[in-house]
Amino acid sequence: MNTISRRRALTSLAAIPALGTAAVAPAMAEPIEGYIRPADVPKMPLGFRSGPIPPDPMLEAINAYRAGRKAFLAVHDNALVGQEVEDEVAATTYGPAHDAILHNTPETKSLAGVREAIRLAFEEDGFIDRIAENALRSALAYLDREMPA
Repeated sequence: MNTISRRRALTSLAAIPALGTAAVAPAMAEPIEGYIRPADVPKMPLGFRSGPIPPDPMLEAINAYRAGRKAFLAVHDNALVGQEVEDEVAATTYGPAHDAILHNTPETKSLAGVREAIRLAFEEDGFIDRIAENALRSALAYLDREMPA
């Protein structure tokens, strides 16, 4: 019969947080009948990953769109322009990012991207359904609270 000492079990359990998503300590790798069995170690949330942060195409597109809108509004507010000129200015400022988000929506790869995508929906007044709006408002509040920018 295989037995495991209390000290070895506690040492193995204490090592789990340091292991992150790695396998459980070797001493606890196989269940021993009548003793503690290893639990599944969940994957770490995206916000707690170590190492370099991968690029987020959606976040980059949103940032480009906002910068383009700001540039467009600066031109638009400083000059009275006709529709043709306005269309040309839009095409050179926010147009490419707008079209990318609208027609070829980039993949979101980070919680920051999720947060800014939800925020963009609010900025653009993109809601018809109040239930969806309130649900996303709650989700955004959680992200803002748990992951300050």
